[in-house]
Amino acid sequence: MTTFPNTVLLRGPRTILVDPGLPLQNDPALRALEARGLAAADVDLVVLTHAHLVHAGGCASVPAPVAVHELETASAYWPLAGGLLELLPLELLTGDAGELAPGVEWALTPGHCDGHISLAVDTVA
Repeated sequence: MTTFPNTVLLRGPRTILVDPGLPLQNDPALRALEARGLAAADVDLVVLTHAHLVHAGGCASVPAPVAVHELETASAYWPLAGGLLELLPLELLTGDAGELAPGVEWALTPGHCDGHISLAVDTVA
């Protein structure tokens, strides 16, 4: 499931939308969900690898809690995405790693930005 720049849908114990992208006309994240028989209300959690607007802007169309590392809230770019994100329930991730759902783990992977996270997902073949 791809929008701009990169969106992933994880289905399992929780339906998780990763980096919903920009809010564009004909919202691509919503269209992609609909193509899979889902609505925005079916998403249990949105996970942001970081809070750049090109990853976070699509949260405006998905009324789900948003998980983002707490380091992102102290970034210089937080005011761009944070105004939107603070309207949604925020799950601030702390520390170096954790679990979002059974089989879905996150780890702090700074470099691109201080609060950047990566996900590791157990999959079934």
